[in-house]
Amino acid sequence: MRIFSFSRRSGASSNHLFKSMLLKGTAIAAGLGMSLPLVTSVQASEAVTRSVEVQTVSYQETARPISISALLAYKSTQKLAFKVGGPVAEILVEEGDAIKKGQTLARLDTEEVQARVQEAEARFENATRNVERLEKLYRNKVVSLDQLQDAETELDVARSQLSVARFNLRYSTIQAPQDGRIIRRMIETSELVAPNQVAFVLADESRGWIMRTGLSDRKVVLIKHGDPVEVRFDPWPLKAFNGKVSEIAEAAEERSGLFEVEIALDPVTEIRLRDGYVGRIHIEPGVKERVVKLPALSLVSAMSPLGTVYVLNDDNTVSSRSVRIHYLDGGDVAISGELQDGEQVVTTGAAFLDQGDKVRVVGEGEG
Repeated sequence: MRIFSFSRRSGASSNHLFKSMLLKGTAIAAGLGMSLPLVTSVQASEAVTRSVEVQTVSYQETARPISISALLAYKSTQKLAFKVGGPVAEILVEEGDAIKKGQTLARLDTEEVQARVQEAEARFENATRNVERLEKLYRNKVVSLDQLQDAETELDVARSQLSVARFNLRYSTIQAPQDGRIIRRMIETSELVAPNQVAFVLADESRGWIMRTGLSDRKVVLIKHGDPVEVRFDPWPLKAFNGKVSEIAEAAEERSGLFEVEIALDPVTEIRLRDGYVGRIHIEPGVKERVVKLPALSLVSAMSPLGTVYVLNDDNTVSSRSVRIHYLDGGDVAISGELQDGEQVVTTGAAFLDQGDKVRVVGEGEG
């Protein structure tokens, strides 16, 4: 939490200075045998009456916009890889290419994989013939049931090995599982890749664009699902991209203590966006607060989140009031607390006042 504090020099010092100078002047004059004009209590009172400006308290339901930055990303991406290892024989797509479901993206050199398939086929055929032979011998009571069952087990194992070899052969070629766009290519032709090594990252463009960022607990309580969002990117500083809050984390991230928030952008067709753009996000929170907006100079002291202002009384004196500081908005401050609608808060001149000082209202608030 950012804590800020300040205090302003009040008018007490100037009042004491005035009185001190008056007493010293009288003493000096008496010592010199001189006389001074009589200063009446009215004149002394007028000497400490200060001119101030005021603003009428008017509460409003408002929310402080939240401004943050985040990276643009696809909502859904997939990592594609070969099931087996081997040298890359052919790459058929590049980064940025739009692809269709079932399209071939890359192939391995399958000589070794095909050899394993042929070996597994031969073992399977041999196991099949062995079972057929033992079945005839068992019917003629030449071999035991155990011998036949052992042969059948070997056949099952050979069938499984053949299935695995054919599966590996099929996944020595990468095919697109869906329509999308290649946003990363991580292999090169003739490169020797390991099993399950990522070769491509495929983005599902139909799921749209998102941005994820973290908010503090004081900010996350102000937003809700569906709150409107405006995003701007440096390549198009004058264009606003609209979106909404789509997800809000239920728990804070352990290290940062922030709550992850996901922003979903509305569909964009006229501009080609790219994964990784930095966007400036402007959220209009749906949770409103009842606050008064006053010039920041109204505060005579502040220790976040509390502060003090002066209120004009009916007899033109001032009284201090404690307030809660919600946020700063340019040159204004949003506050709430011991203030009522219709009361007048001292703005210009507040820094030079003390509790109970008499003032004269000038400017727009002069009545």
